[in-house]
Amino acid sequence: MIDTNERGTCINTDDSKEITVNEEYRGNLKVTVPTLVHEGTHATWRHKFSSDREAALCRAGEDEYLAQVNEVTVYKWLRDEKGYPKDFELELRLNRFEEGTLRAIVMANITGKDDPQCPAGSPVKKRPR
Repeated sequence: MIDTNERGTCINTDDSKEITVNEEYRGNLKVTVPTLVHEGTHATWRHKFSSDREAALCRAGEDEYLAQVNEVTVYKWLRDEKGYPKDFELELRLNRFEEGTLRAIVMANITGKDDPQCPAGSPVKKRPR
C-alpha cells in the first residue's frame, strides 16, 4: 500500500521489482504519466547501481534529482504540447529546475547537505553552479 502522500513508489530488491502508482490517480493521466517516468527513473538507476553500496547517500540524492528532472521534463511537454492542466507540485518542481535550485533542494532533503562529497570513482558528476 502506498502512503497517501506519495504519487508512486518503486521497489527494487532481489525479490521484487515493482512500480506502483497511488490508487487515487487511477485514470488520471496528467498525474500517472509523470509519476511512471519518475518511478521508472528510480528503477533504472537502482538497477544500474544495485551492486555498489559505497556511495549510497550521494547516489540517493542524485537518483531523486534525476527522477524529478525526468518527471518535470515530461510534465512540461504534456502541459505545453498536449494541453494537460497545470499541477501544483509539478509546477513547483519545474520552477525550481528552471531557476537552478532543484538539485540543492533535493540534495538537502535527502542528505542534509546541498552538495555532498561523492566518494572517489563515483559516477555522479557535480553540476556547475
